[in-house]
Amino acid sequence: MGDFNHVIDTWTKNGRRKGAQRSQAILELAEQQQSPNVRPTTMSYGAVIKAWARSKEPDAGIHAEALLLRMKKRFNEGDMMVVPDAAAYKAVIFAWAKWGGIEGATRAADIVLEDVSSALLVDDVVNEVVQRSLEQYKQCAEKLNASKLRRKQIKDGNIVVRR
Repeated sequence: MGDFNHVIDTWTKNGRRKGAQRSQAILELAEQQQSPNVRPTTMSYGAVIKAWARSKEPDAGIHAEALLLRMKKRFNEGDMMVVPDAAAYKAVIFAWAKWGGIEGATRAADIVLEDVSSALLVDDVVNEVVQRSLEQYKQCAEKLNASKLRRKQIKDGNIVVRR
């Protein structure tokens, strides 16, 4: 699996636009191999999740979380080579938080709340990322509500200038 991990890691770090997709394609190829010597490991999944977290793709959080769920499934099925670790969780949280919007903020927070029992997640960096993401969502929601109120006031003919 070393060669697969090396190629995955190279795509993860190269910074190209399609790096995450290519990393995932290599991981999926490794998953399909029948040889016991070629099996994805925690490092394989973690590198691809990190590639999604670093990517600029708008659906990076979805891809990263799907890989985390695949890791958890393999681990629960007895594959001790694939153990969801703190780095994988953190990368998924970062991917969702970076995505922004209500969905990104709430998924980042939900992952912390759902998996806090794993005792892997809650550190200052994760808390800061989740809090910042939720604060950005709150600010966006306030701006949206203010904009809707202004449009309604204009529509109703009740234009009010507030200082």
